[in-house]
Amino acid sequence: MFSKRRLLLTLFSIPVVGIIVLIWRPWRPRIDVQNVILISLDTCRADRLACYGYPRPTTPHLDDLASQSTLFTDVLAPVPMTLPSHCTMLTGTNPPYHGVHDNLNNRLTDSNVTLAEILGKYGFVTGAVVSAFVLNSQFGLDQGFDDYNDHFKQKHEAVGMRERKGDEATRIAVEWIEQHQDERFFFLLHYFDPHFPYEAPEPFAARFPSDPYAAEIAYTDHCVGQVIDQLKQLGLYESTLVIVVGDHGEMLGEHGESTHMYFIYQAAMRVPMIIKVPGQTTTRRIDDPVGIIDIVPTVCSVLNIDIPSQVRGENLSTVFRGGQLPQSPRYRYCESVTPTNYGANSLLGIMDDRWKFISTTRPELYDLSQDPQELNNLSREQPRRARRLQDELYRIIEDQFRDDVGADVTLDSGAVRQLESIGYVGGETEEGALEYYDQPAEWDDPKDLIAFHRKLQQVLGFQALENLDRARELCLQLVDERPSYVQGHYKLAEIAVDQQSPATAIGHLNRVISLDGKHFQAHKMLGNLLLDDNNYDEAITNFVRAIEIDPTKPEVFSQLGAALAGTGKTDDAVAHYRMALELVPDLAQPRVNLGVALAAEGKTQDAIIHYLRAIELAPEYADAHYNLGRAYEAEGNLDEAIKSYQQTLELDSKYAEAHLNLGELLGRERKMQQCEHHFREALRIQPDYALAHYNLARTLHGLGRVNAAMQHYRAATDLKPDDARAHYRYGQALMIQENPTEAISHYRTALRLRPEWAAVLGDMAWCLAARPDWPVFAPDEALPLAQRAAEISNQQDANLLDTLAIAQAAAGQFEAAIASAKQALTLEPAAHNQRIADEIRAKLKLYEQKKPYQASKE
Repeated sequence: MFSKRRLLLTLFSIPVVGIIVLIWRPWRPRIDVQNVILISLDTCRADRLACYGYPRPTTPHLDDLASQSTLFTDVLAPVPMTLPSHCTMLTGTNPPYHGVHDNLNNRLTDSNVTLAEILGKYGFVTGAVVSAFVLNSQFGLDQGFDDYNDHFKQKHEAVGMRERKGDEATRIAVEWIEQHQDERFFFLLHYFDPHFPYEAPEPFAARFPSDPYAAEIAYTDHCVGQVIDQLKQLGLYESTLVIVVGDHGEMLGEHGESTHMYFIYQAAMRVPMIIKVPGQTTTRRIDDPVGIIDIVPTVCSVLNIDIPSQVRGENLSTVFRGGQLPQSPRYRYCESVTPTNYGANSLLGIMDDRWKFISTTRPELYDLSQDPQELNNLSREQPRRARRLQDELYRIIEDQFRDDVGADVTLDSGAVRQLESIGYVGGETEEGALEYYDQPAEWDDPKDLIAFHRKLQQVLGFQALENLDRARELCLQLVDERPSYVQGHYKLAEIAVDQQSPATAIGHLNRVISLDGKHFQAHKMLGNLLLDDNNYDEAITNFVRAIEIDPTKPEVFSQLGAALAGTGKTDDAVAHYRMALELVPDLAQPRVNLGVALAAEGKTQDAIIHYLRAIELAPEYADAHYNLGRAYEAEGNLDEAIKSYQQTLELDSKYAEAHLNLGELLGRERKMQQCEHHFREALRIQPDYALAHYNLARTLHGLGRVNAAMQHYRAATDLKPDDARAHYRYGQALMIQENPTEAISHYRTALRLRPEWAAVLGDMAWCLAARPDWPVFAPDEALPLAQRAAEISNQQDANLLDTLAIAQAAAGQFEAAIASAKQALTLEPAAHNQRIADEIRAKLKLYEQKKPYQASKE
C-alpha cells in the first residue's frame, strides 16, 4: 500500500523539495516599487468619501485612485487624536507600546523606530510636510526624516491655531517630489483641512453649503488629486506605492460629541485607507478588519524589507495580488484617555470583525453588524462575550505596554493655547500612562461627563476668541459642578492673566495648589506672575517647588535664573540658565536669558553668540532679535541694532520696547518722522509706557512743537514720578511757555531725585535770577545753586559759569560776576561759538556798569 508518509518521503528525496519549501514560506508579492507616498487625511471619517458610499461627489480624485487600488472598508484608528494616531501609523505599534496617548502631554521617544528610519537605512531619501502644529518636530514624529517641513506662519484667525492650508501643503510636496524624482524616496504628506473649524475655500464651500465638513473633504480631495497628477506628469505614478489614509474620524454630533478626542465610537475611529501598488489597474474592496497600525509591516513587505520585531500590525500585502488575509480572529486595539482629565476612567476598546467592546466604568458591547451606530449596549445581555473581549483587551495591553517609554513634551503656554484653541484638553497625571489602564471602579464613567467636556471646549473656544468674560463664566460653572476639578481652577487662573488680573490669578493658583500640591503648572505660572511683579523671593520659592515636582523642564530653570538675576545673584542665574540648556540644548528662551545675564556682566560678545544661536533655533522668536539689538547697541554697532529691532517688529509688530529703542536710534540719525512714528506706536500698544511718553515729548520738543510735547511730559511724570529726566525736561518746556512757577516745581523734584545734577542746578538758578518780572525771582536762592553747578563741572562749562555770573550780579556781587563771565569766555562752547561769546560779552558790559542781567521775554 502506498501511504501518504511514503509519498512525502519520496518528494523530499528529489529536487522538488525546493518547490515545497517555497510554497510553505510566507508569500511576499514581487511588486516593483521605486517610491512610497503616505498621504494622511486628518479628521477624515470614511463615510464622507464617495468611494465609501457617501451619496454626494465629495472625492472624485480619490474615487479615481480607488478604481485602481485596494480599498479597505473596515479600518480602525487607535486614538481619536492626530499625534498618537500618526505615531501608530509610522511605527506599526499601539499607544501602550509607543507611549503617545494624546496631543498635549506626550512625545514620541527615540526608543521607537519610524517607517522613515526603516526606509532610510535602505537608501530611501525621506521627506515630510505636515500641516498643523500638533505634528511639530518637538513631538518626536520627525525621527528618520531627512526633510521635515513643519514651519509655517499661517494662523487661523478664528482660533489662533497655526496651520498649513491644503494648497500650500500640495505646493511644497510637489516641489519636493520634483527635486527628488531621480532618487528613491519616501514622502509623508499630511492635510489638516478637514479638522474643525470647517472653512473650505471656494468653490468647495458653495458646493456643500449645508455640510461644511464635506466641503473640507472635497477641498482636500482636490489637493490630493494635484499631487497624483504631478506623479503622473513626472512619470512616477506607475512605480510609486501610494497610501491614502485617515488618522481618525469626526463625531459630528453623534453620542453628544461634536468633534473628536473624547469617545471611541466608530464615527471617530473608522477611517478610509486606499493603497495603490504599481501594476494594479482595477479596484478591489477588502472587508476584513484592518488598521492603520498595518501600514508599516505592509510597506516593508511590499519592499521585501524585514519587518521590525516590535511591529504589532499585520502585513496586508497578500491582497495586492489576489490573495486573502489570514482568517484567524483578529483583535484591534483603540483608546481615549481624555476623560481622565476630569476624574473619569479612560476608554479602552477592542474589536474583532463584528463585535466591539469598550472597557470603562460601565462597560459597553456592540454588535457592529446590526448596530453600526453603537446605540444598543449589549454588555449585560452578553456578559460572557464581553468578558472574553475584555480578557483579549488586557492581554494586548499587558503584552504591549512599556512603562519606560513615556516622555512628557515641553510646551510653552503659547503652544498649549494653540492646541486648546481647537478643542484639545489636557491635564497633569501623577502616575503616568499606567493609570490609564487601571480604571478604578469609583471613578466616573466618561459617558456621564460628555456635557462637562463640551462645556470645557466652549471655554477654550471663547478663550481663543478672546471672549474672556464668557470663558470665565462657563469655567466658574465647571468648578461649581466639580469643585475638585483642578484644571478648571487652573484655567480660571489663565483667564485672569488674560484679563490682566494677576491678583485674581494668584488666588486661583493658590486654590490649585491647595487641591494638588504637586501641580507643576500651577507652581510654574505662580512663579511667573510673582516674577512679573518683581516679587523675586516668592517667585524663587515656586520655581524651586516646580523643579522638585519635575526636574526635566528647562524653561523653569530658565525662569528661576531670571528670578535669581532679579535679586542680583547673577552667577546663580547664569548657572541655572546653563542647567536649562544642559537639559535641552536646542531651546531658544534659556539662551536668550543667558545672553541677558552675560550682557549684564558686560560680556556682550558672549551674549551675542547666544542670541544668534537662539535665532538660529527659533527664527520667529522676537525676544531673541530684540535682545540682539540691545547687545549691538551696547557695542555701538547701531546699524546692526536697527536691523535687529526692525526684524523684531516684523515678527511682532506689537513689541513696544522694540518700537521705543528703534525710535531712539532713528532719532540719533535725525530721522525724526520715523522716530516719532515708533514712539507713537509704542504708546498705541502700551498707553501707560512712561519712557515712550518721555521720548515722544523730547522729540516733539526738539522739533519746536512744545505744546504737543507738554501732554507727554505730563504723562511721563505722572506715570513715573521718580524719573528725574522727565521732570527736568518738563520744567524746560514750562519755561518756554512762560510758566516758571510749575517749572521750578519740577526742577525741585528733579534735584530731590538727583541732587548733584549740574544742568538742573544751572537751569533752576537761571529761572530764579534772570527774570525779575517772574514771581519766582529769588537771587539769594539762585546763587548757591549756580555755585554748586559750577563746582560740579569743575569750573569748565561756559554755560554754567554764565549762569553763575547772572546769579552773582542779581545778588549784587558784580566783581565776582565779571570774573565768572571772563572765565566763561575762555571755555567751550563760548571759545569757539561767536554768538554765545557775544552774548556773554554783552552781559559782561552790564556787570562792569554794576547792572544785573535781565532776560527779556522771547
